Amino acid sequence: PLVLGAWVVGKVLVGIAALLVLGRGGRLAAPDFGALRRESRFIATIGLTNLIGLLNYRVGLFVIERTLGLSSTGIYSIAIVVAELLWFVSGSLTQAVYGRIGTPDRAQAAATTVRVVQLSVAALLPAAPLLWLAAWLLVPWALGPAYAASLPLLAVLLPGVMLFGGGAALSAYFTNHAGAPQVPAQVAAASLLLNGSLSIALAPLLGMAGVALAASLSYAGGVLWMARRFARHAGLPLRQVIWPGPQLMADLRLLRTMGRRP
Repeated sequence: PLVLGAWVVGKVLVGIAALLVLGRGGRLAAPDFGALRRESRFIATIGLTNLIGLLNYRVGLFVIERTLGLSSTGIYSIAIVVAELLWFVSGSLTQAVYGRIGTPDRAQAAATTVRVVQLSVAALLPAAPLLWLAAWLLVPWALGPAYAASLPLLAVLLPGVMLFGGGAALSAYFTNHAGAPQVPAQVAAASLLLNGSLSIALAPLLGMAGVALAASLSYAGGVLWMARRFARHAGLPLRQVIWPGPQLMADLRLLRTMGRRP
């Protein structure tokens, strides 16, 4: 309770400090409650999507605790926390172009989304094995040898987490451009259902590895389904969305050129 209380107090204090700084600079306007009421359904859908997504990331923990006990839950939780570090990379790319994805021009929004999806996957492909290697070096040293058991689970989780990271831009497209946050909500709900069902089925057979496999498969399936819906909405062939093309090669060459500049 003391650790949780410290976490809550820290969040509250930072939020209050941010409000004070923004208010002092005149950058904090009074809330438009009429606009908030008009957009309440849109806002609630985004909140529900986030809640379903959080449950999707954690449903395996409940299944493991129920079937294998708290000790296994602690080991599996480390694999999840480390695997989700990959999303800092893809999330940063998506946030950097969030405004461009939200442009009213569908062709421009779709082209930007495809670029970010492919760049995210291209960035996560080398990042995933590097993350596993770092975990192999640091997790047993920092947490103790018992937590080395999380490393095989991490290896099973990383492919699905990597693909799921590429799907962040697809979610931004439906929410910020198309104004349809119900699409990410539906995909998240389907992924949660698949994740939970596979976890319950595989946990007695394969233990923690079965739950990790269920999560990885559900993440990958959710992203592929959303990519299909995006391609249909944007009027693009699915292959153009998921398969690297000339634009990705040009972006990578540009990044390499930028890296050589002083």
